[in-house]
Amino acid sequence: MTTLDRLARMPQGRTYDLTVCLTCPDAPCFESEEFSDHVAQAHGLDHDTPMTCHMALIYDSYDFYGVAYAWRGGTVEAEQFIQTPRPAESQPYYRLEAAR
Repeated sequence: MTTLDRLARMPQGRTYDLTVCLTCPDAPCFESEEFSDHVAQAHGLDHDTPMTCHMALIYDSYDFYGVAYAWRGGTVEAEQFIQTPRPAESQPYYRLEAAR
């Protein structure tokens, strides 16, 4: 499954900050603030274990924009998806640019 496949499974039409654990066979999804507890309990990594991160994807729409980050640390791999609403003042501009 690719990052785009996982993005397609994220909730539509709302703000979120979710992390998918790619190390677990069933790839569970967590609110991002709960993910460090999962990593500690399921994978035995300390909360202070350093993780590296890179931006995997950025997307933009009329109502929302978001990013996906790929995380690695120890034996754990994860993807974090953050979606936030587009400010109302930028929506007319976005519609103009998309129509070109």
